[in-house]
Amino acid sequence: ANNPMKGVKIPKGRRRTYDSIDIPTINRLRTADVEDFLKQSIDLWVFSYLNGGMNMADMVELEYNDHYFRTGGKELKFIRKKTEDTTAEAVEILVPVYGEIQRVIEKHGSKPIMGEKVFPFLLGYDYNGSEEMRVRRVEQANQKMRKHLHKVCKQLELPIMVGPSFARHSFKTNAEHKGINNTY
Repeated sequence: ANNPMKGVKIPKGRRRTYDSIDIPTINRLRTADVEDFLKQSIDLWVFSYLNGGMNMADMVELEYNDHYFRTGGKELKFIRKKTEDTTAEAVEILVPVYGEIQRVIEKHGSKPIMGEKVFPFLLGYDYNGSEEMRVRRVEQANQKMRKHLHKVCKQLELPIMVGPSFARHSFKTNAEHKGINNTY
């Protein structure tokens, strides 16, 4: 009798589809002959892809910590921003520093100094530590990456406009195609 939702019908929503790109398309992006500022966005997207689709919110916070130095610079460790407050136990994620990941860090990252951000330019060198500024800078970094990737996609005449979220969905889809278990 007191149910405020009595008689309300919620329409069935459309199933959300996630866009992804295959490995040959990723390699076309990686090897695109473009200006350096566009190459930086491609490199950061590839970094995200190779780390399971790491979110920009995690990339801006990624830092050289004790774990990095204890492993001789072979791994970075972080707690995923999106789930840090929603899980009973913090899940630590390891970033293996090798190959393409190492190349991106060496090319675009800061020098390995304890407590320093790996990609400090993403937050801006004037970052004051406030949550409001961090959120705004993450949004700006995502927008910038999307804009740059779209420009490259147009130059390459790709049939799809790749954005930051494609990294996560492409990683999952490509891993499944290679037979890797979904729980990984």
